[in-house]
Amino acid sequence: GNLTATLIPQGNKLTIACGTAYLTTVACEGVPEDFPPIPKVEGPETMLNGDRFVPALAEVAAYTAKDDSRIVLMGAHLTLGPEVKVAGGDGFRLAVRVVQKGPEESTTAILPRKAANVLALLWKKLPKQPVLGDIISIAESVVAKRFIALTLDGQRARLDLGVASLTCVLITGTYPPYEGLIPNPTNWVRVDAASLLRAVAQVGAIARDASGIVRLEWSDKELRVSAAA
Repeated sequence: GNLTATLIPQGNKLTIACGTAYLTTVACEGVPEDFPPIPKVEGPETMLNGDRFVPALAEVAAYTAKDDSRIVLMGAHLTLGPEVKVAGGDGFRLAVRVVQKGPEESTTAILPRKAANVLALLWKKLPKQPVLGDIISIAESVVAKRFIALTLDGQRARLDLGVASLTCVLITGTYPPYEGLIPNPTNWVRVDAASLLRAVAQVGAIARDASGIVRLEWSDKELRVSAAA
């Protein structure tokens, strides 16, 4: 069940008591009024299936760039339109996930990787309480446990999780047109995902010594995974 915590202020100290455990900490200097105000984000609101959106965002965020040579690649690209999708890449790798159907009018934004990580943590820790408001469909409302209300104003994003919310500054800039990098070949092959992952992992050590390149070659009867040192 849920536990109740009690906050006990004592001068410049704060005691947090929960059951038989307690913690006393020294408050930061200053007055609460000095804390920066949380900016308001006003704009169209989009309801997202959080059970799909948060894992998809966390997955593509892992592929974003870790250095600041290209700032726009340090965030996950979000597309709101007939399809809601997220993408992340570092110039060598690219991950794209389609989340759900979206609004007719298309909008894009770049969410910082740190914001995506904080959202994943909040989603994991918060109780499963649905967000009130207009939902996408009856089927979505039955399947999804929680929804997220997303608001964009061009500079910031606000993600309302019901009992908590996350506000972040968007990354400014033009995200590379990654759709053109995704091949749409006439020839394709269907493979067992688990077997392919195991094969790539086995040659991964050698691939790391050769710029991380793994080569895939397939014929009518087999798929060969290889790497050269």
